[in-house]
Amino acid sequence: MQRDEARRLRSGHWTLSWAVVRSGAHTLARKGDGDALPDFIGLHIETDECETANLNYWAYWLGEISEPQMTDSFMVERDLGTWHGDRMLSHLIAKLDANNPYVDVVVHTLWSLITRKPDVVTLRDAESAFAGAVCLLEERAVSPQAVKELNEVLYALRMIHRR
Repeated sequence: MQRDEARRLRSGHWTLSWAVVRSGAHTLARKGDGDALPDFIGLHIETDECETANLNYWAYWLGEISEPQMTDSFMVERDLGTWHGDRMLSHLIAKLDANNPYVDVVVHTLWSLITRKPDVVTLRDAESAFAGAVCLLEERAVSPQAVKELNEVLYALRMIHRR
């Protein structure tokens, strides 16, 4: 099923197959496939539409979006301004751990959240995220894409701290 859905999703644009392929990549990562999430991120979160889908998916999963959604299309249809992001930010910062099999998607989502909603970051959050990002970089526990994104997160956090 994962391969069939991934074939349908090859374009990199969001379709109803996106959530299935995302779940499959998470399952593979949990089972030890270190390439599953970086590959998913590189192939299937490459457009603004898919970035929005990823953030809205997390927002819903973490309760930032509290209303029940009847179809997956909310992931691309819902405006990012309809939810705050503080709960997501706290969750992502807490998951910046080299032993987390989902660390690459956590890093990517943190990067995406800070890029699209920088006002959600408080000074306290910035300090925690900074410490977690530095630790991951020192441990060399993430993909090359996540290293790039962590460095961009660190830069953004420095800029936020300067405000």
